[in-house]
Amino acid sequence: MRKHSIFFKLNLLFLIALLTVGFFLSIIYRALERREDLNFVQSILMTLRSGGFPNLQARRDMKLLSNPREIQKIANRGEVILLQKFPRFRVIVYEYKGNKYFLFVSSGGMFMIEKMERISEIRALFLAVFFVSTFSMAALYLSIIRSINPLRVLQKKIKRFREGDLQVSFDIGRQDEIGDVAIELDKAVKRLRKITSTRQLFLRNIAHELKTPITKGKLAVELLEDERKKEILSGVFRRLETLVNELLTAESIAVGEVKLRKEDVALTELVDRALSLLLQDRELVEIDIPRDVKVKVDPDMFAVALKNLIDNGLKFSSDGKVRILFEKKRLKIVNAGDRVSIPEEYMFEPFSKEVSERNRNGLGLGLYIVKYILEMHGVEIGYRYEEGKNIFELNLEKVLR
Repeated sequence: MRKHSIFFKLNLLFLIALLTVGFFLSIIYRALERREDLNFVQSILMTLRSGGFPNLQARRDMKLLSNPREIQKIANRGEVILLQKFPRFRVIVYEYKGNKYFLFVSSGGMFMIEKMERISEIRALFLAVFFVSTFSMAALYLSIIRSINPLRVLQKKIKRFREGDLQVSFDIGRQDEIGDVAIELDKAVKRLRKITSTRQLFLRNIAHELKTPITKGKLAVELLEDERKKEILSGVFRRLETLVNELLTAESIAVGEVKLRKEDVALTELVDRALSLLLQDRELVEIDIPRDVKVKVDPDMFAVALKNLIDNGLKFSSDGKVRILFEKKRLKIVNAGDRVSIPEEYMFEPFSKEVSERNRNGLGLGLYIVKYILEMHGVEIGYRYEEGKNIFELNLEKVLR
């Protein structure tokens, strides 16, 4: 249990309270017991003064021991719990095998009395109060734990919501403060669900409306005779198409609609697919991957991730080239250039982008999409800057065949 959790602090609080109450109650109980023992001794002394040993032997709350060997045995083995001096007598109280023995020592001799233990009314009342208090504290503790236990239920539901389950309900059927929070949270999720649905419909309609003119524009560009204009306009339409596809992919990720269709495929084939999507000159990419290396992934989705990584490397490469190599179960995408200015913890967040002359028109969704696709495959990605090179490293151990 974490030391900063509410349950840990609550358990610790009740434990300290229970130990504190138990400690002070034990002190009070011992004090009452000591007072009873002293009163018993005084009653014995009064009996001796009034009638001597005959009256003492007649008392039913005690037993006079007469066997010296038995007295010696108790004195040697018993635990001394009280030592008190009175006029004419010194009294030692022993506890032995659950019984109390009072040894009276005087100048004329000694005798021992076994007290026939009976709990006094005040001690019985004290014990009753002790047990009632302990039971009440335990009942209060269980009641509080039961009241806040729905927090754990809410935590699990929030985790499901964070992982993409937008249909989760936060209503836990409670009428207390936690129930009120759950109800408000459920209302907020329903509102968010409605907004998400509206946004999704809007983006898909926009993308659909944009794809038609983009397709027509690409066809019209092919009819141009001026190669310079043709190249410029082709680049514009390709960029528009890429932006639309990135938006649609990011939206699918946000609503948890991405499903993987895994199959065994050669890693070199995935890189070829990525380069085809990128529409870049293959001479700019150096590939050093054995052809027998295979992975079990979704070819389409994994190719998109590699495409984004290669595109990212080309944008920030000082020599305009990227190297892709495979070694020790890791795929590396390397480019020479300045270190990325975005901190690594924010590098894979949506709309985080490095501003450069080659990256003025990006949305900052490329690495976010990469991270999500790789996580779905169980592939870890890391970044480091080494000897003037930016290196993105993919650990393919879990998908290698």
